[in-house]
Amino acid sequence: MNLISLLILFVLLGSTCGLRLQKQLRAEADKYESRSGSIPPLLFVKTHKTGSSTITNIVHRLGDALDMQFMLPHNNVHLGWPGKFPVESGNYAAPANQYDIICNHAVYNRKQMLAYLTETPSPFLFTILRDPISHLKSAFHYFSADRSNDKSLISAFSEEPSEESERIVLNAISQEFANGEDLWEHRIQLLKQMQQHPEQFSQAARARFLNGQAHDLGWYETSDYKVVAPDEDIQKWVENLGFDYVMLTDMFDESLVLLKEKLDLTLEQVSNAHFKARHYNDSEPTAEQHKELQDLSHVDFALYNHYKQKLLKEWEGDGHSTDLDKLKELNKQIANACRHKHMEKCPWEMTADNVEYTKYLKQKQQSKR
Repeated sequence: MNLISLLILFVLLGSTCGLRLQKQLRAEADKYESRSGSIPPLLFVKTHKTGSSTITNIVHRLGDALDMQFMLPHNNVHLGWPGKFPVESGNYAAPANQYDIICNHAVYNRKQMLAYLTETPSPFLFTILRDPISHLKSAFHYFSADRSNDKSLISAFSEEPSEESERIVLNAISQEFANGEDLWEHRIQLLKQMQQHPEQFSQAARARFLNGQAHDLGWYETSDYKVVAPDEDIQKWVENLGFDYVMLTDMFDESLVLLKEKLDLTLEQVSNAHFKARHYNDSEPTAEQHKELQDLSHVDFALYNHYKQKLLKEWEGDGHSTDLDKLKELNKQIANACRHKHMEKCPWEMTADNVEYTKYLKQKQQSKR
């Protein structure tokens, strides 16, 4: 029985039965409050091509329902990305622990981001990572899609390309369209050119392809594209990022079940209509190519492998198979409802993408000033 039904019964049945029902009503309210009535301030570092849009939608819905204050980007997408997180720049207010949630694309800077988040209770910091090979596949497909001419392809990758860079870019993209046998060889050539001559490529292109996940987590704030860092320096950086939780794309539903537990949420609150789910028919890199890719994306591999071990250990230790099955069933029901446009089971909030929800939140927050 829901809260409204209990309230109606309280009025109808009178004071004697009403007293008994009032206690039940209070118990139901307490249960609702402790399970989903409040969450800590949230910092979700939205990495690229990892399924992060789906997580951001969940965060948007949570914060919206609880009237939490979001730090929102002027362009509805990025908080400074691919450059530094904005601090008193781009007309953003000075940090004063004034926001409850940060979840748009931004380069992670723990100290500066925490200066914008409310301090009590302690903020919950989390992100999501993806297998680096799968991540590269997605990045290449993104850049090769919806490009109608060579000029737009070149400008997407490079601000002042050399003839050699231009040739490599065009060769790589032509292979993306053809999905030819030399696909990974051309991808590797492009990555090598970026690493050796980063100045010839746009900041956004470097941020997506050269250790793209490490870039989003702040690695290149203090490191150089051309310098290969020692393993011990990389591992130290990985272990000191300061996240409370790191999810994995290839354990997406499992990650959400654990997130539910960590934030004391319900399965309904982490259920979702998965965004931008795509499947690629790429060939896999050869063993030799895989080794080259490990060298080129060395920081991303170290990052992913470290947090994959942590998540696997946590999942195997706790065991939430029942919740996992329930979440998958919920998501199937949502997908079916959205497909048939059943608005009651698939409301606007469930399918609003990052830009759409950000615009809505801006209007909502401005109306309260």
